[in-house]
Amino acid sequence: MEWIQSNSPLLEWERIGQNARAVVVDSPRVPEDEEAVVDCGLFRFKLENKLNVVIEFEETQDNSDDGENAVSVRYAYSDFGKRNWATLSAACIPKKASGSGGLTARIPANRNYGGVIFHLQRGSKLIKDSDGQDFFAPFQWRAEAFAVGDETLEVFSYSRKVVFRMESSPKRVHYIVAYNKAEERSEKSLQAEFSGNLARAEAPQGAVGISFVLQLRDESWTNGKSSWTENSGGWTTSDASWYTSLRERSECESEGYYEFPLALNLKTKRVMALTRKNPFWVYPNNLTSTEQICPETLFFVAEVDDGRFFSAVAISDAKKNASCSFRGTPGGFVVRLEASDLGFADSALIAGMALGDSLDYSIRLTNQIASEMLGKRPRHLRLDRRPDFVNELGWCSWDSLGTDVCSDAVQRTVEKLVNIGIPVRWVVIDDGWQNTENRRLVNFDVIDKFGDLKNLCKVLKTDLGIRAVLVWHTVVGYWEGTSETCGLKVDENDSRFSTGLYTNDRVEMVNYWAKNYSVPSNPLEFFAVYYKALREMGIDGVKVDGLGLLEAGGGRGASTAAKAYDFRRAVEQTAEREFNGNVINCMACGNDSVFACSECQSSTVWRSSDDHAFRGVEENDFMVARHIWSNALNGLWLGEHFVTDWDMFRSSGRHGGLHAAVRGISGGPIYISDGEDDDYGVETMAQLVDKNGRTLVCSASARVCERSVFELPLGSGQAFYIWNENPINSVVGAFNLNVEPHTNVRADPAPSDSGILRMKCKTPHTQFGVYGFRSGFLGLVELNERVGPVSLMQPLVDYEVFNIAPVFRLESGVRFCIFGLVGKLNAGAVVEGLASDETSVVITLSAPGLIGLWSDRCPLSISVDGKILSFDRAENLITTADIPGSGAEILVQLTFP
Repeated sequence: MEWIQSNSPLLEWERIGQNARAVVVDSPRVPEDEEAVVDCGLFRFKLENKLNVVIEFEETQDNSDDGENAVSVRYAYSDFGKRNWATLSAACIPKKASGSGGLTARIPANRNYGGVIFHLQRGSKLIKDSDGQDFFAPFQWRAEAFAVGDETLEVFSYSRKVVFRMESSPKRVHYIVAYNKAEERSEKSLQAEFSGNLARAEAPQGAVGISFVLQLRDESWTNGKSSWTENSGGWTTSDASWYTSLRERSECESEGYYEFPLALNLKTKRVMALTRKNPFWVYPNNLTSTEQICPETLFFVAEVDDGRFFSAVAISDAKKNASCSFRGTPGGFVVRLEASDLGFADSALIAGMALGDSLDYSIRLTNQIASEMLGKRPRHLRLDRRPDFVNELGWCSWDSLGTDVCSDAVQRTVEKLVNIGIPVRWVVIDDGWQNTENRRLVNFDVIDKFGDLKNLCKVLKTDLGIRAVLVWHTVVGYWEGTSETCGLKVDENDSRFSTGLYTNDRVEMVNYWAKNYSVPSNPLEFFAVYYKALREMGIDGVKVDGLGLLEAGGGRGASTAAKAYDFRRAVEQTAEREFNGNVINCMACGNDSVFACSECQSSTVWRSSDDHAFRGVEENDFMVARHIWSNALNGLWLGEHFVTDWDMFRSSGRHGGLHAAVRGISGGPIYISDGEDDDYGVETMAQLVDKNGRTLVCSASARVCERSVFELPLGSGQAFYIWNENPINSVVGAFNLNVEPHTNVRADPAPSDSGILRMKCKTPHTQFGVYGFRSGFLGLVELNERVGPVSLMQPLVDYEVFNIAPVFRLESGVRFCIFGLVGKLNAGAVVEGLASDETSVVITLSAPGLIGLWSDRCPLSISVDGKILSFDRAENLITTADIPGSGAEILVQLTFP
């Protein structure tokens, strides 16, 4: 490919073989009078009767005007007044008057062109690139425009080349290109420097998506010459500009924030936004357009008319002490930036965005680029750092004992759990054990009413098999901080939270937490002293609550991203040293807390929704449904960074089975909160653990299936779907979350409901076996083929968990798939590897037990360590005898004829 540089600033050219393409990237101008001609060598532009723009160009191939060979121009144009892109076609006719072999095409001139893209087309066929690519292949025929302030960032993609254009020349653009390599999705993180007002990137063949973060370097912004605001009717538009400025930026500066309007030129069908209603938690909102996005939205995804998905995350940049959020406006949305020093926030990273061909991949791209630009560890390295307690069953004191917790009650409850056969291996002693006064921590001792904490730890570990004891505290000590009686210096903060929180419908909760806090001046010193004292008492980890309280010290419009980072670093470093990273992070769904983890990320467990019940507040159907819905949708964002914790639950009662099912595929820790007088769900808990007492945990955090992301399940009459992945298999859960009875709620899953299978599957004709935990074997299906339906009649009770196993074929032609442990909710978690030759296969299991599989031929034998095992076979379904073993790796060999 050869670049042809025009003398005109209007166009840049790319020649492909004998054909030519052009894209307007440098000016919205077209010829203004009939005498003006823009001559760019390959193309000539001129105005005709003030009605048409005439395009003249040479075309060396056969230009006969019969229908088979007639050449036309396809073009896309942007109207700058409305920021609206359209794609049209214009016929090309021979330039007979001039006697040449060239062609002309006419496009309407009564448009305010902001950009035009051309492509030649012969008949109904697009002319190929020199490398044989169709024009409408990924990364071609794309023209996106994003408003930043009162300017436009344009992103043109054609022939796998991407051009970023912005009039006032930002510093650089960071971007990630996603592409297919060896049939698997991959990403490459890059950056492009702006030269003048252009930056160029190139995507490899097979590219399927791009995401980018713009690093601002706009002199008009830093000097305060640009301003954006709104009147009582919202953002206004005019013929001259998209957003009209009604007041000087200095007034916005006095409020402590800037707002950057972004016009999304994509037509969205549905939007799901994660919005803060208080300083601690985010809640999902189902919307129809970005205009409806509430203030303090931190993340959203949108389904676009053309089938693609757009996702965006607001970034908190600790290095610039800047925090961002979204809110909707007519025509798009704005990014609100809050900072303690707005001048210093120049060049802060404010938002990451991605547009992809699948929901899961668009979200993955957005999160990856935002994380990498802020120095966070790659996703797979963070999720590999799961604390040991995540793989075992736990118990927490909060729901049953509340602040009346004491050592005797904890010991009695754990004794009962162990004696009845629930293999609890870790304990959380929640709020109520510390020595406090006026809601402040007064020293590092244990309150007298609790009893002897050190002796309790000894008894739990020595006599009851508990491997880890965690205690609760807030990030500032107790709910309103720490007293100087602890022997450390503290700062008194007059609190105020982010400005957007004061505009939502739960402002009373915000006002309740806007208190005076006594915050440790040196968090690293505070946690070093505190955690050392805990470790000496036998404590093995901590639940750090109230992380959102750090925002309270910022004052109006002042970001606390830097403070959140300092406290996170102190917690991470000290907990890594004293507790091997055993930390549960709680009340921390704001992006200040999320991005504050940065390169010091060692703890990975993150609560993903608020409490659904606790002592004195019994759960009901609505609370349970909202809890599951919120956790699942919050996982779209938090699950890219953390092991999401869906909170404790009671194993007994009406909702016990439903709670267990969603926790079983959540990918997070599983811990109950029943009291010593409760009726425990022993059988329910047995479905979650293997014979060694370890929980059957998925490989990642659960996601909402694409079909359920934009639906409100609490009254839709539909099932709500969640998916997760295991080393070989996938799992899809279907849940009846309707709070009112519906007579026809059914589940009909397909393997493609699993985002990981959809991304990795080489062909839609790949086969999978589907096995329902309750409904049994449902058959073999292809990727997009549905099974069932399975009835889910009872609201907040009925569910089904589907184990989806890929069908493998041996060289001899034998087909088989492995489902995993029989009678377990996440049966496939134990299947960790497969190896085969012509007539046999070796399955690597992580736990013993009864194994279920499907095969179209009966095995000659099934053996472990040379010992032949018996098995049952009925209609190609095989159940092995109880496979022995206690190690981390059990090898099972199946031999076929």
